[in-house]
Amino acid sequence: MNKHPVPSMAATTAHPFRGDASVLAREPLEWRRRGWSRREWDLLANGQRVGGLVLRRSFREHAQLDGPSGTWAIRRHFWSGAIEVFFKDRPALRYESRPFTRDVVECAEGSRFEWGRPAWWKSDWDMSTESGFAVVSFRIRLAFRASGYTIEVSPMGRRLPELEPLILLGGYLLTRAHSHAH
Repeated sequence: MNKHPVPSMAATTAHPFRGDASVLAREPLEWRRRGWSRREWDLLANGQRVGGLVLRRSFREHAQLDGPSGTWAIRRHFWSGAIEVFFKDRPALRYESRPFTRDVVECAEGSRFEWGRPAWWKSDWDMSTESGFAVVSFRIRLAFRASGYTIEVSPMGRRLPELEPLILLGGYLLTRAHSHAH
């Protein structure tokens, strides 16, 4: 009998942010603004709050992101405009804006996604693979008191270990664009 068993490969390569992110695979998902003039958003899965986003501005923008796995940090680089998403001080994603093409999202494990609009005349946004297959889509929903974004996750996207940070980053990018437009 071996007193020191070798850990399984799944245990050694598990993602540090794999809390209860399985709730994000449920439909419907949406980001909903708490009020017309507030900079606070709730992430809802099947009508229940599973996360949130609070934008604060003073001299520097600060965002607090909460997901099913816990609290996330966003760091925005002033000169390059790159945005990094951290979980427990470990990098999870890096977003870089690219002119005249879709923006790039690089995961800490090496996978890459693209962020942008599938067509310039639509108000939809998506996170897609490099081959152009959308894994997470965001559709703007406007209402008098509380606007928001509905989220559709493709079957392939439900299996992604990076699903939670991709949804949180997409929500942050859309809410930031929304707050700069007003």
